[in-house]
Amino acid sequence: MKRGLVLFLVLAMMLSVLSAGGSGERGGNDGLTEGFTFDGTYPLETPEPIKLTYWVPLNGSVSRIISNYDENIAFQEWQKRMGVDIEFIHPAVGQEQEAFNLLMASGELPDIIAAPNMYSGGVFQGLHDGVFADLTDLLPVYAPDYWKVIQEHDDFRREITDDNGRIPLFASYKVPGDPPFRRMVMKQENLDLIGETVPKTVEDYERIFQKFLDAGIVPYMLDGTGIEEEFVNLFDVHADENQGGDFLYRDLDGKIHYAPYEEGYRQYLELINSWYEKGYISKDFASTNANQKKVLFDTDKVGMMVDAVVGTYNRVELEGDTVVSAPAPRLYEGQKLHYERNDATPMMQQNDTMVVISSACEHKDIALAILNYFYTEEGAELLNWGVEGVNWDWVDGERVYNDTMLNNPDMDTETASYYYKAHFAPKLNYPDTQVHANLLKSEGALNIRMQWADDPDVDSLYRLPNIQYTTEELDEATDIQVDLDSYCKEMTLKYITGAESFDNYDEFLKTQEAFGVNRLIEITQTAYDRYMAK
Repeated sequence: MKRGLVLFLVLAMMLSVLSAGGSGERGGNDGLTEGFTFDGTYPLETPEPIKLTYWVPLNGSVSRIISNYDENIAFQEWQKRMGVDIEFIHPAVGQEQEAFNLLMASGELPDIIAAPNMYSGGVFQGLHDGVFADLTDLLPVYAPDYWKVIQEHDDFRREITDDNGRIPLFASYKVPGDPPFRRMVMKQENLDLIGETVPKTVEDYERIFQKFLDAGIVPYMLDGTGIEEEFVNLFDVHADENQGGDFLYRDLDGKIHYAPYEEGYRQYLELINSWYEKGYISKDFASTNANQKKVLFDTDKVGMMVDAVVGTYNRVELEGDTVVSAPAPRLYEGQKLHYERNDATPMMQQNDTMVVISSACEHKDIALAILNYFYTEEGAELLNWGVEGVNWDWVDGERVYNDTMLNNPDMDTETASYYYKAHFAPKLNYPDTQVHANLLKSEGALNIRMQWADDPDVDSLYRLPNIQYTTEELDEATDIQVDLDSYCKEMTLKYITGAESFDNYDEFLKTQEAFGVNRLIEITQTAYDRYMAK
């Protein structure tokens, strides 16, 4: 949607809220159910049958086999155990943001709303506008298990509270420490062909690249953005290709930086440009889509690329070949790196892992209690594993997925994870090395995921936590960042391919200054310092 239309819709929504008496609540009540008390046990004893509405995007991985989460096995079981009926409301796949904007503008809000960061200004702006309920004082009473998680984990508490310490949302608490799911991958057969082993340093990579080239194999398929964080971080800067080129990061002293404005980014570009000029990088890296890259890798047209290690391993194993992964590359052995993503933050950020309760909800206490279930041992087991006897069984005292999950004739294992479990939801999120069905499907897949996971010199300290901007800060930072990021991404590709000369690099820096890079850093530093002070 165009910016003007979005602003109009948000204004209309706010007027609707105000016309309801300023509280945003249907009928003007306090949202508590007369005659209901919660003692922490389930099913709930409600004075009358309760039905709640739950707006949530339908995950694309399961949308081909179901049209509503009421068909999801874990969510069906959840409703039975709660004694509460849930009406799931889903926007059309691919039109989630537009549907969310229209929902907000309508003033007819469901009880529970997922993806609250779609709100203009983010989830905390929705709290301040009175659209999302302030749950802070209700959580100890109606969601004690979730409240316990919040109290025990300071980083999580910072992420889900506004600057005044108020809490508007349930978020998935991610147990830190999962091993990386993406690494540099290659086939053992191709390494054997050129008489090499898995690379560890840049020197190793360059030697192997040349041998691949001599063997008629394109050595390396670079990410299409030109940003490969595994190599960017070698030069003491951080940029994340999976966030579309997120260039803001913090150093070990808590100082905010913008990667393309740092000397280390130039060093990265010079390295990748040299590889491009030598033919080490596919000339089509920027125009080749993800599926095409997989085909090129699988058919030995490309020797290496960064990809999901388990998915690559399982796919290539079917063809009779063996995938191996490399440890985090270094300029020299023992180099300390700070870009890892999997233990960077305890709060998962997928749309369906965050929910709020609308101010319009007439049964906030019941909504709180049923969401609290996801943070109990029993509820977390349901969402992370599914239903005992349906898709998993006890075998020798351990939970084990059965053929319904692993060898279902009607769906692949990945789809089954979204059908029998709540793969993404607000919950206590178990490590995927314990519950991810595709990962547990074969010993080889689990081993390759765990390989290199014990590297003591890799951490996530350069990654920014989920800091919160004020409305004014967000507006100004966004105005700067949209154009600045776009310019830097464009120039990244030009420097890599040689379309732009490094002789003009000073102009690159001056143009960033003209776009407002120093002001963006200043705004982010202020928001970061405020976040850390909570």
